Amino acid sequence: AIQKSTTLIAEDRFDEVITYIEKAYNKAANLAYSGLGLELPNDIELCLEPKDKEKTEPIPTITPELTEAIGTRGLKAGRVAAFLGFTGRGKTTALVDQCCIASEHGFDVVFFTLEMYDVDIAARIISNVTEGPVYAHEASAWEVAEKFKEVMSDKKGKIIIKHMPAGVTTVKDLKHYLKLLQSQKNITPDLVIVDYADLMTP
Repeated sequence: AIQKSTTLIAEDRFDEVITYIEKAYNKAANLAYSGLGLELPNDIELCLEPKDKEKTEPIPTITPELTEAIGTRGLKAGRVAAFLGFTGRGKTTALVDQCCIASEHGFDVVFFTLEMYDVDIAARIISNVTEGPVYAHEASAWEVAEKFKEVMSDKKGKIIIKHMPAGVTTVKDLKHYLKLLQSQKNITPDLVIVDYADLMTP
């Protein structure tokens, strides 16, 4: 705005300078106060359901009871949901279930794992989808693989599994990976799962 005003002043266009500065100030003010929350009724449009249902439709949860309990017909875009519990109570199993349900409904999922290796999470996902054993015997491995490919090819969402090192991974690292995924594979996930987020570093 200052650079533009300098040109206008040199041309004696002072009324336009005032108008230009006012517009710039109002824009900056809107950005500065954008985090103050919703003001009703002025911001009512922001509370309405988006018209683009294809990418903003809530993601079903692992049980109808949970979906009903959170009151939003499922996991909504931009929201954070946490699965809390003591060690060995099935948090990872629940997250694997959530991953598979989202994929089944056509949503792309990125599954970050900080405790288990990616191949172990993959084995659980394959078992969930094919309803077979977690670790298939060599004799049936190819059969399981073919069944998994067949099921996933039926308009299912993509599943990306990425192991991240515990104790050093930050939120910035996750964001960087997601940007790489978008730029290199053109994948923008609808759901991001972080298994054992408490093993991340602030």
